[in-house]
Amino acid sequence: MFDASDDQILDDCLKRRPEAWNRFVDRSIPIVLRVIDQCHESQGEPQDHSRRPELARHVFSELMAEDFGLIRAFRRRCSWETYLTVITRRIVLARRLELDHLDRVTEATQGTLVPAR
Repeated sequence: MFDASDDQILDDCLKRRPEAWNRFVDRSIPIVLRVIDQCHESQGEPQDHSRRPELARHVFSELMAEDFGLIRAFRRRCSWETYLTVITRRIVLARRLELDHLDRVTEATQGTLVPAR
């Protein structure tokens, strides 16, 4: 159910041991990128890798927020991969809604702003 190496990485990360965050990212990034790609596919969109780095950064930023609150909330009742997949999907879908809204606002206001003199 829970991989011992994942357990060690998570514990080291929460204890802020040197290199723990890098090991955590190395272990987690393939899962995060896969979920980002799946979110695009589930929305019926073609693969768009232009937002991949920003979305991945946002996921890791959210994982670090509130003193690693989402990591601390992991109760080890499932695999880390399953937990991270669910969390990442929620974060990515919420962020994509925000970015899509910002894009629409930007498109709607382009050309309507008067430059300052």
